[in-house]
Amino acid sequence: MQATEARGRAQVERSLRVLRAFQSQLHKVAENAPDEGAFLQEGLKLLMATIGASSAALWRRDDRGHWRPVTGSNRRLIAASHLRKYQAILQRVAAAGRAQLILPDQGPGNQGTNGPPSGDAGLLFREPLLIAPVRCAGTVAYLVGAVARPGLPAASYKTHRMFLAALAQAASEVAQQAMMRDASRGFDHFRQFIGRLHAQLDLQQTAYVLANEGRRILGCERLSLIVRYGDVWRAEAISGQATFDRRSDGVRALEELPSALGPLPGPYWYTQAKAAAKNGTTPAEPASKADAAIQAFCQRTGSKAVAVAPLVVPCEGSAESPDNTSNQSEATSSESAQSGSEQLIGVLVAEQFSTDRFAADTDQRLEVVRLYGAPAVKNAVEHDTAARLSLSRWWGPRRGGPRWRKWAVAAGISLGALFPLVVIPADFALEGEAIMQPVVRRDVFALSSGVVQEVLVDHGQEVTAGQLLARVRNVDLEVEHQRLQGAASAAAERLAAIHNSLLESQKLQEADRARLAGEEAQLKQRLESLRLQLELIRVRMKELEIRSPIDGKVITWDVRNLLTNRPVQPGHLLLTVARTDSEWELLVQMPENRMGHVLAAHREASSPMAVSFMLTSEPGRSYEGKLIDVHGRAEQDPERGSFVPLKVQFDKSQVSQLRPGAEATAKVHCGRRCLGFVWFHDVWEFLQTQVFF
Repeated sequence: MQATEARGRAQVERSLRVLRAFQSQLHKVAENAPDEGAFLQEGLKLLMATIGASSAALWRRDDRGHWRPVTGSNRRLIAASHLRKYQAILQRVAAAGRAQLILPDQGPGNQGTNGPPSGDAGLLFREPLLIAPVRCAGTVAYLVGAVARPGLPAASYKTHRMFLAALAQAASEVAQQAMMRDASRGFDHFRQFIGRLHAQLDLQQTAYVLANEGRRILGCERLSLIVRYGDVWRAEAISGQATFDRRSDGVRALEELPSALGPLPGPYWYTQAKAAAKNGTTPAEPASKADAAIQAFCQRTGSKAVAVAPLVVPCEGSAESPDNTSNQSEATSSESAQSGSEQLIGVLVAEQFSTDRFAADTDQRLEVVRLYGAPAVKNAVEHDTAARLSLSRWWGPRRGGPRWRKWAVAAGISLGALFPLVVIPADFALEGEAIMQPVVRRDVFALSSGVVQEVLVDHGQEVTAGQLLARVRNVDLEVEHQRLQGAASAAAERLAAIHNSLLESQKLQEADRARLAGEEAQLKQRLESLRLQLELIRVRMKELEIRSPIDGKVITWDVRNLLTNRPVQPGHLLLTVARTDSEWELLVQMPENRMGHVLAAHREASSPMAVSFMLTSEPGRSYEGKLIDVHGRAEQDPERGSFVPLKVQFDKSQVSQLRPGAEATAKVHCGRRCLGFVWFHDVWEFLQTQVFF
């Protein structure tokens, strides 16, 4: 008897040691697991290795309360055909809330499990099955199961159930820690959301933050903000869209939805599943008007689930603007839904397109978004309309006071502002971008294709006309030159041999003499052709030497690094040589839409038109020049668009820093016009081309 008790105690101690080791291994797995799902998948592998289970499975509860397999090594445990059969058994295990042992001939209630037997369990399981629930946030979210070896003592099955319960308990702790991390991240997100929402008073920015950040908080697929202006509803922001077309059917449906729903005491929730269940069980009720409106909205937008939440703020008592007072008389029906101390300023519309339901805690998140979003929108709307409201208060009638006096004051102010614009003359100058260049300059181009082998000059170096600047190598041309020379040598040698043979004509037959004479004539023609080809090749090889066309200075920057070993084709610009000691000019790129005024002034001017310009490197210092030439054709630039080149001559002595290619801003003086035309001619021309035309 004592020996039996000693063996029992030793077995219990071994089981406890193994259990503690198993729990220690579970803690190590939990440290690297991101959530309870990943932890359970790794924990099941560890459980199978510890208790010698043949297979294991993990089930998860879906949105409808059914248990769906997540993973498993036994096909019978996870197959859909069997899942329907033992769904009731899994539901009873989840309801029991503790680990269960199911033997082949009993359900989750055999000896030692304290539950009712299941008569159909023997038809489903041919081996002992251990199942334990895993709680997450107070509810059973997972079920873990393992198939034990048959024929073991009852104590062994009890120990196995303890191991499975330990795994379920560890998974619950992992889930709780994950929830705490999510809650911490959610708190930081809410804090950032509130800070960004109240960071500015601009209505567009506030609406954009509320729609996009609010969508992330709610977890919906689209969130829209509709703001109320009197009896008019206007969409101010739609998540995921920086701009939208108000004429589109989707935006019009959003703006028509609040009026169609009518007064809302609180958030209104609609899903297709809810609507289908209602239509199939009950007749139309007083709320059917809202249901019909929301169903029509879903048909137009393709939404499967919609939540409409009114944004209300406390009223400010009697301190209301005249506009709001007048609008309230027109929108009494909408205000009747709110209490006497609240004011409706807009609605939030949350939508789901891929699913017909929202997350479980969406209602709580929506309350937070409403709570902090309503005052932010109210402040932004008041700030956006402050100027208009101030003007309306001044312009509105005051207790029988005549309005004609205000009309007279407004007319006087307008005439006083327009009079100087019409009477006062001003200098009419048109602006364009410009580049400073020497008048005498030449661009050096490649005449043949090849690779630049050598560059013999540097930036800023003085060169003379005909001086060698660079050498280009063409391997194909060199090969052709060698081939022609070889062919010419062979033809000359053959011609000499024939000539010697003809000199010894007394030894030749008449036919041989005639043949050699004909071949001699052909060789002479071939030698002449080869000579001409060699002459052309030499000319082309001469073109590979790049020479300066004029005396001057190389103004191309870093010409050696730019050209060395660079492949070129005929017509490629290599470098530029200019006479920097000669006259300079300013090349103005005048936009084509201003050339009408320039040409008109140019035709009427009796002397060259004055031009003032300012170098980009010397802001604040102006130089003078004269317009000497207007290009007869407009040119195109990818960045500046269409422009007409103008040439401006100036005295180079007045410019201290003459640099080829220096950028400047030039103003062409086109006479004097009235001040209003000088200031607003661009606006007037825009109206002429875009509105009146």
